[in-house]
Amino acid sequence: MAIVESIRQTIAPVHREGYPFLAGVGGVTLITLFLGWGWVFWPLAILTLWVAYFFRDPARSTPLREGLVVSPADGKVSMITHAVPPPELGL
Repeated sequence: MAIVESIRQTIAPVHREGYPFLAGVGGVTLITLFLGWGWVFWPLAILTLWVAYFFRDPARSTPLREGLVVSPADGKVSMITHAVPPPELGL
């Protein structure tokens, strides 16, 4: 059981909304495996792993120190400056 627990702590879990996509691609991958279509199985196996990676839901921790700027959605803050709002906003 130590190996399974180690894997669970290392790999981020799949978000629940990704399960239908993962089940669909994984099901087709398993069907090709049972049919013996190796030339189709391996690309689909890679696609299944990519879908699981795409829908990962890692635990996030936001730093709470004073004066920090935190970028949204794991993005990169490229510039911090004062900007004039567009005139159509009427600000």
